[in-house]
Amino acid sequence: MTPGAPITVLLSTYNGQRYLPELLDSLWQQTRQDFVLRVRDDGSTDETLTLLSAAQKARPGQIELIRDGYARLRPMRSFVELMKGAETPYVAFCDQDDVWLPNKLARLVQAIQAAEAEIGRDRPILCCSDAVVTDANLRQLHPSYHRRHNLMLTNGRDMLLQRLLFRNFAIGATTMVNAALVQRCLDVPDAAVMHDWWMALVATAMGRAIVLPEPLMLYRQHGANAVGSHAKAFPRNRAEFFSHLNWARRSSANCLKQAAAFQATHRGELLPQQANLLQAFSTFSQLGPLQRLATLLRLRAFKPGIALNSLHLLSCMTAEIDAPT
Repeated sequence: MTPGAPITVLLSTYNGQRYLPELLDSLWQQTRQDFVLRVRDDGSTDETLTLLSAAQKARPGQIELIRDGYARLRPMRSFVELMKGAETPYVAFCDQDDVWLPNKLARLVQAIQAAEAEIGRDRPILCCSDAVVTDANLRQLHPSYHRRHNLMLTNGRDMLLQRLLFRNFAIGATTMVNAALVQRCLDVPDAAVMHDWWMALVATAMGRAIVLPEPLMLYRQHGANAVGSHAKAFPRNRAEFFSHLNWARRSSANCLKQAAAFQATHRGELLPQQANLLQAFSTFSQLGPLQRLATLLRLRAFKPGIALNSLHLLSCMTAEIDAPT
């Protein structure tokens, strides 16, 4: 491990041999090289481990390959395991199929350090950026992930908690967090939708979340992304409408389940307004459709755009939601 490196880059791989070399090349071209790449493979059956072993030999001391039996944990659990061994002041998250722009680490560290100077290093801080959306061959599909998905943000403080509960703005692979946030997220509950979303909630509620407007990486879309950037077309017929609605219902139910888990985990740390907000969503399973709609309108828990917001409101009104245990 590089002595005194202030940054750990976490990478969870799974059958990534096709795109991994380009990702690694972009890491070695960062303007800041004072980082350790901490890698965990999630059960690959291709040549991913061979590529990682070769890279480790080529860059001694800069790559830490976790050899834990390579059980299949899926992305969220794999990244949580990686976080448990990260002891640096700053931790960045990395996906195997993207390409980083050279100043990515430098800009993220700069933004987090500015926030720490203002609110303190003991407060949880997250910083993420925009990204260029590309196809599998890195041809541009859209210059801005944020604009493609109508996330017109210049600073994470503009993202209200009630909206973040239903829509994540932090692309995990664009994200860096400070040590204070890592320490609060070493036991992410199963109800979390993804680790990056959970960490964005913690930072927004108890520290600061920063969104940089410039794209700092190429976000490759190849059809097998764990999350990805999917621009849904307006439904053309009744079948497509109900397909969209059923997807939205499942998504809304998962968001509300995550909100209930967040309240249970951080109950004693929330401001009264935040606690009341989460309490309202934790009781959604007990409400009828019109009561749910009234709650969403009262709390201004919206999504951007008329079509997307209408689908969001309808899905929340009609979703099957398990009562919190």
